[in-house]
Amino acid sequence: MTIQKYNKGEWSETYALLKLLADGILRAADADLNAIPHLYYPLINILRYEKKAKFKYEYDNNTYDASDNIIILDENWVGISIPIQEFKDKSLKLFDEIKKAKSTTFPVSTEIDNFLKSINVTRKAEQSTHKRDITIVVHDEVTGHSPELGFSIKSKLGSAATLLNAGNTTNFIYKLEGDLSLTDSEIKEINIDHEKTKKLRKKGQVSKESIADREKYGYEPFDSLRNTSDLIRDLECRGFKLKFIKPENEIFNSNLELFDSSFPFLFSEILYYIVSKQCGKKMTEIFMYLEKKNPLNYNLKNKHPMYSYKIKNFLIDTSLGLMPGKVWKGTYDANGGYIIVKADGELVCYHIYNRNEFQDYLVENTYLDQGSRFKHGFGFVYRKDSELYINLNLQIRFIKNSSVR
Repeated sequence: MTIQKYNKGEWSETYALLKLLADGILRAADADLNAIPHLYYPLINILRYEKKAKFKYEYDNNTYDASDNIIILDENWVGISIPIQEFKDKSLKLFDEIKKAKSTTFPVSTEIDNFLKSINVTRKAEQSTHKRDITIVVHDEVTGHSPELGFSIKSKLGSAATLLNAGNTTNFIYKLEGDLSLTDSEIKEINIDHEKTKKLRKKGQVSKESIADREKYGYEPFDSLRNTSDLIRDLECRGFKLKFIKPENEIFNSNLELFDSSFPFLFSEILYYIVSKQCGKKMTEIFMYLEKKNPLNYNLKNKHPMYSYKIKNFLIDTSLGLMPGKVWKGTYDANGGYIIVKADGELVCYHIYNRNEFQDYLVENTYLDQGSRFKHGFGFVYRKDSELYINLNLQIRFIKNSSVR
C-alpha cells in the first residue's frame, strides 16, 4: 500500500495523537503559549473515526500513571495492547521527521507508517467539514467529570495555519461608482501586472490549477494580477469610489449578523482599510484603528471596547465551530478548545475554561491574509449587468513569526 503524503500541519495532527497518549496529560497555556504550572487535564482516552469505524485508545489500568500499555478497542470491544513506550518512541521519531522534511507534502518513514497502520490510523484526522481534529476524554477537575471534548489542532511546525479559510464564501462585493466607465480591454489592462506576467511567461512558472482558475475568468495561463492595493489606488485616481454592496454568500452574511447587524459592513470597512493601507493586517492593529476611526459611530466616550469585544467573540466562535458556508447556530464542534503543537514538539491547549487566555492568544496571533485571487474570484475588476465591481476577501490566518506587516 502506498504511504500517504501530508504537509507538516496535517502530520502534526497525527503527531499530537501519539504525543498525547505518550504523555497522558494535556497542559493548559497562557496567552503566550507558555504552559501554566499545575494546570493540566489528565487523559482518560482518545476516540478516532476511521472509514466509518470507531476506535478507542485507553490505558490498560484506567489511568496513565498506573498503566504500562495502551489498549486500542474497536466498536465490538475487540482490542490490541501496545506499550506506552512505543508511543513515546514513535512520537519522537515522527516529530523528527516532520521537522526535517523539506518538501511541502511528504510521506513518513516505513517504520512510522507501519506503526500507524498497526494502531488503526490510516488518515490524518476528523472530517474536513468539522472544526475538531481530535476527540478526547479528559478528567476535568473543575467539574469532577470526564467529558468527551473535540479539539482543533494547530501546528507551529509547518506553514501558518488558518483560522478562517478563504473562499468564494468569504468574498465581499463592492460596486465601482463614478462618472467613468471601462471597456472590456481596459478592464483587463487595469487588472494585469504586465511586468510580472512577462517574467512568468519567460520562466514558464504556472501551475495547472492556476491555469484552470484563470481561464474561468477569461485570462491567459501566465496572466498575473496587479497588487490589490495598487489596483485600488489606480481606480480611485481615475475617479472611482468603492461602495460596499454585500457579502457574496448569503449564509455568511447572516452568520456575521448574528454577532452584530452591522458586522458585514464593519468587515467590509476593515478589508478596505487594509487594502488601501490605512491600517495594518494584525488583529491588534485592526483593533487600534477601529477604536480611532469608529466606523459604526459607537459611543466610545466611556471607553467601552465595542469593536474588540465583538470581534473577539467572532474569533472564538470561528475557531471552535463557525464555518462561512454553513448556518451557524452557536454549537461548538471543537467544544474543548485548541491544541497547539509548539515548535519544540510540546503540546499545550486552550480549554474553554481559560477563555480569556484563549481570546488573548487569538488576538495577539492572528492577522488578515489574502488567498488565491483567481481561485476565489476576488481582487480584480469585473463587469456584471453593465456595472463594474470588485470583490475583496476575508481570510484570517495565524502569525507564523514576526514577519507580518
